[in-house]
Amino acid sequence: MVWHMKVEIIVMLTNLNEPSGMKCEQYWPDVNQSEMFGDEHVFCQELYEFAEYTIRKFEVSSNKNRQTACRRIVQLHYTAWPDKKTPEDVVTLLEFRHKFRNIDTTLNGPVIIHCSAGIGRTGVFIAIDKLILEGHSEGTVNVAVCVKKMREMRMKMVQTTEQYKFIFKALAYALYFDSEPIQNENLIEKIEGADDTLFDIKYQELLMCLENTGNDITSTAAVYENVMLKDMHTVELLDNYNRVHLYLNRGYDDTDYINAVYINSFKLKDHLIMAQSPLPGTEFDFLTMIYQENCSCIVSIEDISEQSMAVNKCFPTNNRSTDIGCFTVCCTVHKSTSQYTVSKMTIKNKGKFSDDRRDFYHFQYKNWKAKDVIPENAEEFVEFVKDVGEYITHTNESSHVLVHCLNGSERSGIYCAVAIIMEKIFYDKKVSVLNTLRHLRTRRPNAITSMEQMKFCFKAAKAIAETQIKTSGISKDTPY
Repeated sequence: MVWHMKVEIIVMLTNLNEPSGMKCEQYWPDVNQSEMFGDEHVFCQELYEFAEYTIRKFEVSSNKNRQTACRRIVQLHYTAWPDKKTPEDVVTLLEFRHKFRNIDTTLNGPVIIHCSAGIGRTGVFIAIDKLILEGHSEGTVNVAVCVKKMREMRMKMVQTTEQYKFIFKALAYALYFDSEPIQNENLIEKIEGADDTLFDIKYQELLMCLENTGNDITSTAAVYENVMLKDMHTVELLDNYNRVHLYLNRGYDDTDYINAVYINSFKLKDHLIMAQSPLPGTEFDFLTMIYQENCSCIVSIEDISEQSMAVNKCFPTNNRSTDIGCFTVCCTVHKSTSQYTVSKMTIKNKGKFSDDRRDFYHFQYKNWKAKDVIPENAEEFVEFVKDVGEYITHTNESSHVLVHCLNGSERSGIYCAVAIIMEKIFYDKKVSVLNTLRHLRTRRPNAITSMEQMKFCFKAAKAIAETQIKTSGISKDTPY
């Protein structure tokens, strides 16, 4: 079908295997491998993997048409969409669609869009794509008519009420907000020309949350009374699906709660952990999380001079050690710069079922005073995030980066936002700052709580884009 219909783009919306079973047979070879499928020879030329989607490039030739040149086919594989449900938020799907709509083709063939059954997720994506085009060209859309027409051509397109509502959310965001990623040069120009009125409009857009509030808040509320004892600064009921669950070193009366959530980086699923700094009585839980989640880097965004918190107990100074419960933490190397200190540390678990030792780096940012809602300088903060990123590249991809602050949201949120923006500009040469912040707030709603903090993220994006242009030149289309 791909060869006969001159298809150049395949949009895949299911994983090969999901909790309910196998959903799709792998119809392509692994990267740098080739395979025969009947008369068609397929070679997987390139592979680009990201947290929510994967892009593959194939070269396809046919034994029946030996005189026909090889054709190039791009497969865009969205990996963050549960069967019969909806994606976590609209942002990543719309950015995925943006990539699909910006692929050049030459044969004028149709696009193949498929999930498992080819009706639920497929129907939602087709409806969203069609209605966005219709909304931009005609200024009006009718979701009910669109879905009805699709169902006349293929039964059961758009399977659930939740999927039907998601179409409205996606359209509202795509048609109302300025949501498309923009290239580095345009980003710099746009931010330079922005005044506080424009930033206020953007902040109001950020507050208009259209995404799901969470997969399971109520089960987290079941441990609310215990949370109150631990979480003295603020209590934020977290999405039960995306929060960190403690299972190591748990006693009969211990809950699995800790104020920490997984955050996708641009490249890796759940790579970042946004957490509350340890408070008196929670030091053991904090170290348990570091050990359990195999955290290779810890980033502290607190003003140490103002701290009366327990974080200092968890991270000893150079050539010293501390014992908390069954954990011993040792500092072996300590280096200080004008902006931050970095220490290489070892954590050893002397628990009943483990006697293991793990290394991690601890970063302490120094240029963000307790009284300030944002760091002193955007360019310096960007350099700090970049330096941490250099250390991260030498660690295992399966490990996590733990970012913590007093309430687990505001300062950590700015760090994570800047880190993700940096990744997007590096890999994509374009970014939507507002999309990045909205996606972050899906899992951590209390991140970015003022226009000043949002404005800082835009300034950081500008600094990152300027550095990218200096080192790589004018933005070009990405290879994928």
